[in-house]
Amino acid sequence: MDSIRSAIVTWSVASRARRGEVESGDGYFVETTACEAIVAVVDGVGHGGPAAAAMRTALAHVALNRDRPLHDIVRRCHAALPETRGAVMGLGRFDARDGTLAWLGIGNVSGTVLRALGGCDELLPRGGLLGRNLPSLGPSVLPVHDGDTLIVTTDGVRWRYDDSPIPLEAPEQMARRILADHASGEDDALVLVVRYLGTARGQA
Repeated sequence: MDSIRSAIVTWSVASRARRGEVESGDGYFVETTACEAIVAVVDGVGHGGPAAAAMRTALAHVALNRDRPLHDIVRRCHAALPETRGAVMGLGRFDARDGTLAWLGIGNVSGTVLRALGGCDELLPRGGLLGRNLPSLGPSVLPVHDGDTLIVTTDGVRWRYDDSPIPLEAPEQMARRILADHASGEDDALVLVVRYLGTARGQA
């Protein structure tokens, strides 16, 4: 997928199903307005059709409730998943009005913010499984600046910036590079790369 530009972010995703599977249980959602961007990555438990069904249910409820606070979105996804295998999720909202990223991670979806001026921040998830065990919810909120980049990966991607630094390239190149170099092949894998434009609207 090419990089997609919107009002406050530019983003790209790279993914593939587990070796031998036709359908992936990993999926994503991105929607933007003039001042906000909400992003979600969901990993349905296991692989194949049942995992994909859980993922689609969760993402449908993210889309339906996208204007609500993050903790409310997570609760509504949790309430919709008991009849599925369950899922884990990374959920974030960029807000250009105050230059922040709010983040909620449930389970083993990893989030990392690469800073345009160097360094990174790991976004720590909470233990739990949507549809089974919901932990206490309270999003982390951190400042973001023009050019900062959020990278979200499912557990089929064995990547940490500290172990394998990556240059700040176009989101499409970064997503493809991480997937190609760090996807195990033994699980579904997805990499979502979102670069915050902030006040630099329309600039890469």
